[in-house]
Amino acid sequence: MKTLLLKLLRDIKTSIGGFISIIFVIGIGSAFFSGLLNSVNSVDNLINNYYEQQNFMDYIAYFKGVSEEEILKYRDNENIEQLELRHSFDVVFNINNKDTDLRIHTLTENVNKPYLYEGKFPELNEIILDKTYMELNNLKIGDTINFKYNSFDFELRISGIMDSPEYVYKVKDTFSGNVDFDGFGIGYIKEETLKNKFDEINSPFVYTDVIIKSKNSLDGLNLFEDINSFVRMIDREDHISFKSFEGALSQIEKVVVIFPIIFFLVAGIITFISMSKTVENQRTQIGIMGALGFSNFRIYFNYVMYSFIGGFIGAILGGIIGIYTIPESISGTFSAQYVFPITPLKLYPEFIIYGIIISILFSITATIISCYKTLREVPANTLKPKPPKKSSHIFIDKFFIWNKMSFTYKIILRNIFYNKMRLILSSIGVIGSIAFLITGFSLKASVEELLDYETRTRKYDFEIRTVNYVNEEEIKNYSENINIVNLSTTILGKFYENNNDKIDIPVVVVKSDNNLISIENTNDEIIKFNDNSVVIPHKFVEDYELKIGDKITLEFDIGDEIKNIDVFITDIGNMYSTQMIYVSENILKNNGMDISFNSAFVKVKEGVSIDDLITELKENENIDGITLVGDIREFAKNIISMINSVIMIIIIGSAILSISVIYNITSINIFERVREISTLLVLGYYDNEINKLIFIENIVLTIFGGILGIPCGIVLFDYMQSLISERGANLPQFISAESIIISFIMILIFSMVTNLFLKRKVLKINMIEALKGVE
Repeated sequence: MKTLLLKLLRDIKTSIGGFISIIFVIGIGSAFFSGLLNSVNSVDNLINNYYEQQNFMDYIAYFKGVSEEEILKYRDNENIEQLELRHSFDVVFNINNKDTDLRIHTLTENVNKPYLYEGKFPELNEIILDKTYMELNNLKIGDTINFKYNSFDFELRISGIMDSPEYVYKVKDTFSGNVDFDGFGIGYIKEETLKNKFDEINSPFVYTDVIIKSKNSLDGLNLFEDINSFVRMIDREDHISFKSFEGALSQIEKVVVIFPIIFFLVAGIITFISMSKTVENQRTQIGIMGALGFSNFRIYFNYVMYSFIGGFIGAILGGIIGIYTIPESISGTFSAQYVFPITPLKLYPEFIIYGIIISILFSITATIISCYKTLREVPANTLKPKPPKKSSHIFIDKFFIWNKMSFTYKIILRNIFYNKMRLILSSIGVIGSIAFLITGFSLKASVEELLDYETRTRKYDFEIRTVNYVNEEEIKNYSENINIVNLSTTILGKFYENNNDKIDIPVVVVKSDNNLISIENTNDEIIKFNDNSVVIPHKFVEDYELKIGDKITLEFDIGDEIKNIDVFITDIGNMYSTQMIYVSENILKNNGMDISFNSAFVKVKEGVSIDDLITELKENENIDGITLVGDIREFAKNIISMINSVIMIIIIGSAILSISVIYNITSINIFERVREISTLLVLGYYDNEINKLIFIENIVLTIFGGILGIPCGIVLFDYMQSLISERGANLPQFISAESIIISFIMILIFSMVTNLFLKRKVLKINMIEALKGVE
């Protein structure tokens, strides 16, 4: 055994470059595996602890107004563990000459408790606000805020800084396409603060929300249906904040599988090629060991230990690097879009162990396969030199261009096509690298296209929402600087057709002459609205197999009446960040629905300052809120910056993967061609000419792998895009030629860098030793 261990150490020393490349590839696979798994579990553990500590609700029911007496009887329901009531309302609060939206809830005792960072919970005439809103608007504890709700004037002192488990994804409602950290804030006040206002005018105090922690599922129990003011009830899985965060986490869980497996697969192939060539070149040594009485098991053990040590070192180093770097990056990506208390992430060392096991399985399996053919021969045969592979003409021999080629290029082509299996296997790493790069750059290009799409389609400067219903002339009378006004209103409806369940979806009702929302169809042409327009998202075409001319049913809950109308699809629009149905006002009117407008898209006159106009409009009591198109673009830019950090990880991983593969394969190529290279040197070839042979071969292999990797990159991007689409959002299918070209150039650069590393390897060849004999 001691002899075999000494031989093992000598083998590692002899092929140290290939050994290190195996460590690198397995290490990067282990880093992705342990890092991503640790990220998912750490963030999942963090958010679940947050929900548990703050006692996040299971169900929430909305009412137009309900008294405590009407709800009292439901507390005794055997399926309900806790039931609490609160009053919620939205106000506009002006700060730093900017209108912001505030959603204020009365505090509940046990369910949906705010997480307090600093200060104290509010007493009478005090309020606590969410952390990001306070930071971005330069508010601090002790400041006073003023706002009006109905006829009540409030002056509240800020007593604390908090976050709410209800607003991990901080959007105002289902219709909102993006988070608004500084323009939308959450506040909690003591119930008595609001109750006292109702008492001042002798008005009965009512609640708007009922929050429930349940023992069992409440689905299908029709709770609160007998209360006239009941609107709807949703469970936590349908809550927009919970659903968005869980969807994002689920995307990463799927990525956890695909990325590391590719790296482990490449590591297995590298190990297979490396060990196959090592065993092939040590046939005589294996024969001698067999003749001396070493069993096949002990000989297997020698080579298995080679791959075992490489896999073990790579998995340990990669696992440690992965769990200490990637989770922080993923956590930072989440915190850029979601709001929750960031505490030190929990580390899961067991994922390093899992990575070690998987790495060793891949590497050992590859080693056993590579050794099997040689070790099944009898020692007498392995003591003989292996007969040279039968040479054959390559297809290019038959063309006249072959005779025009120099001897150098003939050698290169013959060597490449002499071992086609090596050509294919050595391209695997390049295929994986360029697939990762194309996916990363395409994701970035898609988000940039999404940003450009939002700019092209939103022809207005800002959208205003009003308290009362309005018409175009009324909006124009708000300011002389308003140029164009297009009215709209968004209502929550249900969409279905015969073969599908009802799906909740916002329905945007617009006038037929609307020209400030320019939705593009699937041919990138602007859809022209008319009196019969019904525009559905292009995602519905795939999900429900719909097409232009199909009939669908829209259901609306209007007051105490549910109204169903059948409409025919006239257009299919490209919709990415939000999925909505656009319907002409005329269609609803023809179906007996009188729709009034409570929002408007506004275009200001040329040369007018938008900020000044907004300052002027904020004085108007009928304006409930204003959303700038610029804010939507800023949000998209933040998403791009998040993707850039992910792309950087992909680029680093791809660089290590391609360099390691090319280095390993080329090292083997040089090792098995030592006699050939030595012969060329003896015949007068210069070192630069020999390096040129190796360099051109690597470039050819890289180009070959790159060409095969392009469709693989497209498939991988489609997979990533499908993950995003599962959450209701969508990305443009934007795989640009630029993304492919940049990825290809980067792979070529990686190949050139590898050649620089290998220059010295050729210079170290001992020609005399190489030409002495077969061994």
